[in-house]
Amino acid sequence: MNMNRELLPIISSLLHQTSERGSAGLLFLVIDRSGSMEPRTEAVIELVNGVVGQAQRAPGAENGFLSVITFADEVTIDRRPTPLAAVGLCEGYNPDGSTALYAAVDDTLGLALSFLDAVDRVGSGAPVVTCSVVVLSDGGDNMSLDRQYSVQQKAAIARARGFVLRAIGIGISHYELSLALGFDVRHGVTVQPTQAGMDEATTMVSRTFSHTLSGTVIGVDGHTFRGPSK
Repeated sequence: MNMNRELLPIISSLLHQTSERGSAGLLFLVIDRSGSMEPRTEAVIELVNGVVGQAQRAPGAENGFLSVITFADEVTIDRRPTPLAAVGLCEGYNPDGSTALYAAVDDTLGLALSFLDAVDRVGSGAPVVTCSVVVLSDGGDNMSLDRQYSVQQKAAIARARGFVLRAIGIGISHYELSLALGFDVRHGVTVQPTQAGMDEATTMVSRTFSHTLSGTVIGVDGHTFRGPSK
């Protein structure tokens, strides 16, 4: 992801669209696309499509936005933050390569926090925004280890601003994954690398998006409340 090239137009477009609505719930879905995920190709496509389908039927869907970021050797914005009504089916997901986990989460949190900074600068009349970042991975980083400290710093800021940050470990400990990213371990889940496990992950992501659409914020103490992430 070339942040300098892609960040500003994304933020500008998103700010315009959310300001028109008055409030917005943003879900950033960050998915491992490394070679080890190849056996779960179809399951990941079904997960994304299942989450979209459930979210489009949820209360508050008219104010929902979804962004999908995948990572292997490099980080790719597969879907910019898009209104739920305009999100179509996911068809392409081709696992290959290594695991730039920290780079992906660092870039995603940077995008989300920069957007909220832009919202803050609007002042009176700014939209009320809630954000969630959900990371799905079946392994640790082996490509961008130098970005871990930056990830943890941004995660601390995001948690303080009311972001929901969830790590879903596919066949690996969500506890270790959450700690590595600076996420709250209480909000993570470990699922088995099976169809049943991926179904469980779909449910977790959909539940997270539902909270986001309803304006529910999870504070640093783990309790939920309603209000803007500002």
